[in-house]
Amino acid sequence: MAACCWGISHTAIGSPCGIAGLGADYVYPPGLRYGTAILTKLLHTSPPRAYHIYIAVFYVLGILAVYFMVRIGNGSRLFAWLAAAGTALLSPSFLFLPEYVKDSGYLAPQRLHALITYGEGPHISALSALPYVFAAALLWMRKANPAWIAASAIAAAVVVTNNFYGATALAILFPILTWGCFVSKPSVKLMAGLVSIGALAYGLTAWWLVPSYIRVTSENLKLVAEQGNSWSVALLIVVVLVFVAVTWKLPARFKSSYGLFVWGGFLFLSLYVMGHQFFHFQVAGESSRIIPEFDLFFILAAIEILRWLWNWKPAKGPVWLPRVAVGLIVVASCWNVPYYVKRAYLPFPEDHYWRDRVEYKTTKWIKENLPGRRVLATGSIRFWYDAWFDLPQLDGGSQQGVLNLNIVRSQPRMMWGNDMELVRLWLKALGTDVAVIPQEKSKELYHDVAPELLPLWRKEFPVLRDDGEGNVFYRVDRRVPGIVRIVDAGGLKGLTPVPAQDERIPLRNYVNAIEAEPRAPGSSDRLKMARPSPDEIRLQATLEHGEAVLVQESFDPAWHAYSNGKPVPIEKDPIGFMLLHTGPGAQGIVIIFEPTLEIRAGLLLSFLSVLIAAGMIVYGYRRGSAKPASEPSLVGLSHP
Repeated sequence: MAACCWGISHTAIGSPCGIAGLGADYVYPPGLRYGTAILTKLLHTSPPRAYHIYIAVFYVLGILAVYFMVRIGNGSRLFAWLAAAGTALLSPSFLFLPEYVKDSGYLAPQRLHALITYGEGPHISALSALPYVFAAALLWMRKANPAWIAASAIAAAVVVTNNFYGATALAILFPILTWGCFVSKPSVKLMAGLVSIGALAYGLTAWWLVPSYIRVTSENLKLVAEQGNSWSVALLIVVVLVFVAVTWKLPARFKSSYGLFVWGGFLFLSLYVMGHQFFHFQVAGESSRIIPEFDLFFILAAIEILRWLWNWKPAKGPVWLPRVAVGLIVVASCWNVPYYVKRAYLPFPEDHYWRDRVEYKTTKWIKENLPGRRVLATGSIRFWYDAWFDLPQLDGGSQQGVLNLNIVRSQPRMMWGNDMELVRLWLKALGTDVAVIPQEKSKELYHDVAPELLPLWRKEFPVLRDDGEGNVFYRVDRRVPGIVRIVDAGGLKGLTPVPAQDERIPLRNYVNAIEAEPRAPGSSDRLKMARPSPDEIRLQATLEHGEAVLVQESFDPAWHAYSNGKPVPIEKDPIGFMLLHTGPGAQGIVIIFEPTLEIRAGLLLSFLSVLIAAGMIVYGYRRGSAKPASEPSLVGLSHP
């Protein structure tokens, strides 16, 4: 996938690598993919290593970002250091979620544990950029320099372009910051600046965050996240209204933009995360994914309490007593730090023999022996299937941005079902030539296919290869291998789309139609395919009357077909693939993933947004900072 991202322009981003030919930018926000591809090219390293470098750099910058934000927010260098150290070393959520303590074997903070154990590199990279958004917004409020509007918008664009859960946190927290700034300093100019941050941030992401992306992602969210419930929405509305009313009525000395932001963020993240854990509060998304954000704001809130205590001068008793108390609290809070620090590198064992891993060896063999063949990879192999090589894959490591829901619906049937007729029908219908099924002795990690199902696979499909290490490659016997074939157009007429349930009869009819040999002989010799790039398929075909070309790649309106230079309409077939009625004769067919109007508009908007952001930065730099606006410090307290 890294090679795909490096080698193509954004305007045409069809990808053959995963989920039966899904457009690459539907799969995930593109920041990490493009970043990994660029590092792969510049550093002359493998995509996995480039990925690790990318997320490591963001992780380190994220700790610095916390210091930067707190230093700007409350003015205290000491407590900014404490906040950064706490973020790097602690997870307050462990106090309330014992199952996460057990899951993190070395007591690594949840932001690190989620990154290394659950592949949350994109999410944590987005989280790492989040404090820069807020820090720059606070600087805009205090210095009235438009360069900080641009800086905040750029940071917000980085957050969203890396991950949608980071974007979810941004969507929760930025309105709170905006409200806190308005309450502490009601100003039309201030609000206009904060609103322009959001507008400019969208403009900077519009090159990929087009309406269809949002639509597809919203639909796919139903596949991976629990649906919200009405009482949670009602409770959220009540909490928002109460928060707005209470903070608006606070005395002036308590109206600190940063203070209201920290406590408001802590309140709403607590409701979102802990509310779901303890009383099933659910509005949208998967709340457990936001635990690292909850940890961050728990630490920020605790830091402000400690800062208040540090500055407190009791009327009676020693004046140094509060500061001693702060020291004791900090020491007590770090009870797990020695255990973690002593083992900090254990979660990162260096593997000198990664080329002996089944994930690498399997994909290397496929690359060398079956290039271009679509494969059903299971277990941990599917997660790493396109890490070293760009290989066509039926499924993907992450089922997001899926246009063709049949890909998702078929997975339980193929990997966990015992109805082998359905397994065979789905594999043929989805253009799959090989299924890689690890056996019990395989070193593959997850073993998606249960042991009791393994004999059924061996009985149903011929063995193409047994690597001797517990991994069996089964051949799916199809009339023609690959994803293009000539079919009898009449045989597909009248077939209904394959339903989500009770699909056996429609699926069988569809497979019979595409597997039937056309009346004219030699169909396999009359069609040749080349793929010069992920967004272009070239065919040399000789068709007879009544024949059509089936391309088993997910239908998307951005695909356009041309036969001998003339446009050919693309029909969506019953399974969600592309059917071309080009007419008889020898012809050269080109299928191109072309930019749609919304992509062109998004590119133009992003180009203009870059110019605007650059202009604001240059103007702000030349003008210099305006005199800082005065506002009460956090919760009415003086800076230490």
